Amino acid sequence: MGPFEVTWTGVRDCADEDQIVTGSLDVVADGAVVASKPVTITVPACRWHHSVEMICGLQRGDEERDPCQTVVDGRYATAVTIYNPSTCTVTLVKYFAPLILHGKPVGREPRAVRARPFAKIQLQPGEATLEDCCTLAEAVGPAGGPLLLGVLDIVADHALDVTVTHTANGASEAATSINARTIKPRRA
Repeated sequence: MGPFEVTWTGVRDCADEDQIVTGSLDVVADGAVVASKPVTITVPACRWHHSVEMICGLQRGDEERDPCQTVVDGRYATAVTIYNPSTCTVTLVKYFAPLILHGKPVGREPRAVRARPFAKIQLQPGEATLEDCCTLAEAVGPAGGPLLLGVLDIVADHALDVTVTHTANGASEAATSINARTIKPRRA
């Protein structure tokens, strides 16, 4: 008997815990089971996604190099606070997809960029941490120079309290703006 391929079909929504289904894969010939192989299927637990945009660095327009300026001239910084309000330890993995890297659009349509993991940590109950332009360097290299814009996805096994704060100075650097908002997690 040669090898064969099995494709599992069906839909089972994720839950708070991994769901494990056991059984067997039976080979039936002439109405009788002639071979059996134990099978275990694991439906992974749901994860909470907290997706935020990160903008870091300095933008100085160069219309000859890029006539479509995605972000206006200025200096930008992003800080993301991550807090574990639960009574259990939360494991999280941080992913980043750069869309503008070193001032150049690398993810402008029709191009797309895949988010890649760059850090995995655990937060104990009541602990907090911070992601900012300096710590993002682990994912993409130094972010203090030409503009960096992308999507940070914080994927955790429980919902977290996540707040993003954007700071910007205009081209004249005379005025500073600051904007903060809470990120609503989504379950997937």
